[in-house]
Amino acid sequence: MTNVINFPRQTGQLSQARNIAEGWQTLVAREPQTLEEAKELLKHSAIFAGDIHAILADELKGKGG
Repeated sequence: MTNVINFPRQTGQLSQARNIAEGWQTLVAREPQTLEEAKELLKHSAIFAGDIHAILADELKGKGG
């Protein structure tokens, strides 16, 4: 299964968010084998999500949203 993230218009910020999201997809493609790996995956997923949220919120703020 291939996951593709499509953004309607590629600004610098949207391109950055897309790259982060693709990195996250690569990270979660491997199933954790231990509880410690699962905790690390969750921690890194939260970081990726926070980064994407900040970029998209900034992009929307720039559009008056």
